[in-house]
Amino acid sequence: HVKNFEAFIEAQLNYQNPDPELRSKIDVLISHLDDRGYLLEDLESIVSDTKEGYRPWLKALRFIQEELEPAGLGARDLQECLLIQTYRMGDGFEREIHLLVHHFEQLKINKLDVMAEESGYSIEEVVESLEFFKNLNFRPAASFFEEKARHLSPDATVKYDPPDLLRENG
Repeated sequence: HVKNFEAFIEAQLNYQNPDPELRSKIDVLISHLDDRGYLLEDLESIVSDTKEGYRPWLKALRFIQEELEPAGLGARDLQECLLIQTYRMGDGFEREIHLLVHHFEQLKINKLDVMAEESGYSIEEVVESLEFFKNLNFRPAASFFEEKARHLSPDATVKYDPPDLLRENG
C-alpha cells in the first residue's frame, strides 16, 4: 500500500515538476507523513536537522498542501486538514472557514448552539456547515494504507445443544 501512495505522489510531482531544491524538501516532508497523510513531526524540528532556513521548508509544505492530491495532505492536525480541503474548493465557503478557524473546539464537541450564538450564524446554517464537514476526508491518505477487510471462514462449527430442562416428572 505504501508503494501505491508513493507512486501516486511521485506521478503528481513528475507532472507538476517543482524545481529540484523545492522537490528535495517536498520529498523529505512526504517521508514524514503518517498513514493519514498528516505531518506529525514539527516542521521546526525537521528544519533544525538541516542548515537551511525555515522559509523554503514552509514553501515545500505549502506546495504539498495546495498542489498535491488528496486534498488535506500535509496537514498538521484535523483542523488544518479540513481547512485545506475547504480552501481548495474555492469561493463560497466563507462560513465554513470561519467556523473552522474560530469555533473548531466547539465543533469537535458538537456545541452547535454555542457556535451559532457566538458566530452569529443561525443554527440551521451551523448544521448545514456540519453536514459539509462530514463529507470531507478526515484522513486523506488512509485509503492508500488501510488493508482490505479479510473474510474469515471457520474450519469447524460448534453447536451447543442445551439439555432439555423442562422434563416431565414421571
